[in-house]
Amino acid sequence: MDRPAQDIPGYYYDREKRKYFKVQGSTAPADTAYSAEDVKRRKTRDRRREIQAKNEKRQMGRIQRFANLEDTLSGFVMKREYGYGPGLDCPRSILAAGLVAQGFYTPFPLDIEPYFAVSPHLDREKDLVFTVHSAHDDWVISSLASFSPKNNVFNKYAGNRTANWNFKFGSPGATTSLSSHDTTGFHASTWLSGSSEVGIGLWRGLSDHPTISLGTGNVRGNAEVYTSTAAPPESSLLFAFGTNKGILMLDKERQDLHWLKDKNSHVAHTSEMQLYSAVCFLTAAGSGQNPNTLLGGGHCGQAYRIDLRDPKFNSEATVITHPNAIIHIRQVDEHRIIIPGIPNQMRQYDLRYLKLANERPHSSKRTTLVTAPYVEYPDYKLLAGISGFDVDTESGLVAAAQWGNYDTPYVQLFSLKSGNKIPFPAFKNKSSKKKRKGERMYPGTAPKCIRFVKDREGSMKSLYVSRDSGTILRFAWEAEKDDDEE
Repeated sequence: MDRPAQDIPGYYYDREKRKYFKVQGSTAPADTAYSAEDVKRRKTRDRRREIQAKNEKRQMGRIQRFANLEDTLSGFVMKREYGYGPGLDCPRSILAAGLVAQGFYTPFPLDIEPYFAVSPHLDREKDLVFTVHSAHDDWVISSLASFSPKNNVFNKYAGNRTANWNFKFGSPGATTSLSSHDTTGFHASTWLSGSSEVGIGLWRGLSDHPTISLGTGNVRGNAEVYTSTAAPPESSLLFAFGTNKGILMLDKERQDLHWLKDKNSHVAHTSEMQLYSAVCFLTAAGSGQNPNTLLGGGHCGQAYRIDLRDPKFNSEATVITHPNAIIHIRQVDEHRIIIPGIPNQMRQYDLRYLKLANERPHSSKRTTLVTAPYVEYPDYKLLAGISGFDVDTESGLVAAAQWGNYDTPYVQLFSLKSGNKIPFPAFKNKSSKKKRKGERMYPGTAPKCIRFVKDREGSMKSLYVSRDSGTILRFAWEAEKDDDEE
């Protein structure tokens, strides 16, 4: 058994290497190994690991193994169903390890991190051709671009813009979302305009269709738009928008906005007019829910399942209670949804079995009633802010933006099945002095926008990530490059 290391002034004991290293002077660069700043980070990491190890040891004493898991047949079935098998995440780990940087795109002329949507042209055999729709403040751009995966995997850009369209709606403010309605070709950008006349912009990419500028109006006072989602193709709606005064719906035919409200009540409920930072239509085929069911959640931690034919926000409403503020809602399959929240809470819920359970938050001595999760993601780390998030049900991967540091990447992949984090070597933070163009990694910055995109026929989806350097990075399966070079 190793004896505990003694603190020696001016030296740092590296537990992994089991050696003492002299702490460099204050004049040494911060990214130098064992500099004063580097030692501070290492000590913080060591303390965090000690606390985690103690918590895990304490939890192990409280957990009793379920008897059925010892049985050969029933145990195997339950392990497979609930994601406990040790080799369950092996295919996802292999896929994540094969994702490498293959091209990047800069939609705006300045170092502006964009919200974006990618529309690939799948009829091209070799070069990857796509239309990128980007938004920043009240400014939107649609550009047709192309590049070849044969180029350097570290983002030597070889694209050539062949078409470009841009427009400014007026009253600029921080962008909050960008959504695309694929069947109609409309794109919706939202921003904090500070005005009831604007805040929502609609356009149809590179087409000559006129832009549409919309505002929240004065019915509920000056409201700001925080999120958006596209409606299913068969719905009579085009988009739904979450604001700090409730939910707005955009009609497909008339292209006008109306507030979602309880038709049976003359007085608006508090939950009807709360801040909705996440909205999502339930669209799984065969669920009996589309196209008339909407999920809406906000900073209060409650997500409402709303039947648009008869909306209810009173005690009769179906509510999912998340432990903290909700920032995104995504549907996983016919019955399950995934909700990331701040701080550091991401959970999956089964809409068929919504049961309340007592839980004690880390920052409180009192227990709170929350909905029992189907799967938890204990390694999800995001303290504050709205950031990028997406789910790929085909590969079973979840991509979530995080506040990065030297131990935590700014994009982390998780298993949709088990909740375990999946190693993603392409996003390993490095304290290197040399930064390649388009690949700047700043610890502490969480990407605003993340998308899984099917940009090649017969291949897995690629991962697109925005960065504060103004670029959109593309990470694709490494086999794509090899196939093109043959």
